[in-house]
Amino acid sequence: MPVEVILPRVDMDMTEAVLAQWLVQEGDEIRQGDILFEIETTKANMDVEAPASGTLHFISARSGEEIPVGTTMAWIFAAGEEVVRPSAQLQAAAPAQQGADVSAESSATAEPVAVNVAVSDNAAASCAADDGAAEGDATSQRCRATPKARRLARETGVELQTVQGTGPNGRISAADVIDLATKRHPQGLACHWLNKGAQGIPLVLVHGLGADGLSWQPLVNSLRRRLPQQPVLAIDLPAHGASGQKAAPHFFAVVQQVAETLRQLNIHHCHLLGHSLGGAVALALASGSDGFGLQVQSLTLLAPAGLGADIHGGFVAAMLNNSREESLRPWLGLLLANADYLDAAFIRAVSQPLADPEIRMRRQQWVEHCVSENTQLLDLRPALRGLTMPTRVIWGLQDRIIPVRHADTLPGTVALHRFSDCGHLPQLEARDGVVELLLQQLHSSALQGQGATTGERGG
Repeated sequence: MPVEVILPRVDMDMTEAVLAQWLVQEGDEIRQGDILFEIETTKANMDVEAPASGTLHFISARSGEEIPVGTTMAWIFAAGEEVVRPSAQLQAAAPAQQGADVSAESSATAEPVAVNVAVSDNAAASCAADDGAAEGDATSQRCRATPKARRLARETGVELQTVQGTGPNGRISAADVIDLATKRHPQGLACHWLNKGAQGIPLVLVHGLGADGLSWQPLVNSLRRRLPQQPVLAIDLPAHGASGQKAAPHFFAVVQQVAETLRQLNIHHCHLLGHSLGGAVALALASGSDGFGLQVQSLTLLAPAGLGADIHGGFVAAMLNNSREESLRPWLGLLLANADYLDAAFIRAVSQPLADPEIRMRRQQWVEHCVSENTQLLDLRPALRGLTMPTRVIWGLQDRIIPVRHADTLPGTVALHRFSDCGHLPQLEARDGVVELLLQQLHSSALQGQGATTGERGG
């Protein structure tokens, strides 16, 4: 029998919530505990996890919609189970308790709204029993931390017990985790272990302009289902994501910061995947890897910058200067061949950081060394010719930001893959194809470099 996924009630006053974004898609294979979607209420932001393992079908809500508590959001079908839309009788038979209150440690977890409160005397105080937990309960030894803080702590390798919480009753927020991670590695960039697999050389992801390391999560979810033990690290470039306070004077300073971040994590062998401007960073890092003490086992570039002169200057200017959602929406639409991907959560994720003028200034500082009006100032084509690792370039034929014709001058030793019905975001619009090519990259480089040390990564 399929398992119903509902919008849960997380406090007594909650009657509805706004669906912020789905993190999975129709037909995805999921595991129990995977985050399915994010919701927003007047009091909290929440992640809702899968109550069972299987395949997700019959998604019934779109991002930005206001949805009543108890609404069926989707169904999870077990392996081999016939996929048929559940009848009204089956939905009515779903346990009434599914609409009842759930705790912050169950299928939905809440991020409280920040308030002015006293700060606890030390970080250990924030790791006392959760409010209302019975003495000796399994949750009583957990740190008081928001779901986002827990996720960031896992991804950045920060022990929650070492974090000074600044929230109510010493509760640890995401900002507290980021602050400590930044202090520990003042010369490095923020990064996220999106999959802390135990086997293999890490796959390092470098995002493009306006994104952040967490934007890779849907792609990594698909990769993890095929290769669950593959470690995957995503880096936040300067003035992006959790590296919002980081600055860089020019493009090659960014490359050096990425190299320094990997060095601090004791990563000496890696696979690189970069998108757009992050593709240029990955290419520059791979071509100069010997000087950085790094062995790049494979290089995969998605619609990379640096391989031709022209670029959509209006889009770049908007990504550096526009902070309002309504002024960003038409420019973000240029990223995609399929407008269905452009939902409220997508636009909000891009626009929110741009509300900070300091972040805009830091982005402009190094990006303007890469692009001037409609012209790219980087020419990394010579760097491709000297590469010895397996290298692939992936492009969408409907790319309106960086023309796919830039791939026409690739060396014959570099594999080219072009996807129809795909714009500037192959990792989103051609996700399954990109995952398949990544698997080929990881496999081919393993055959080439079986003498290399595997699993070399820090915590």
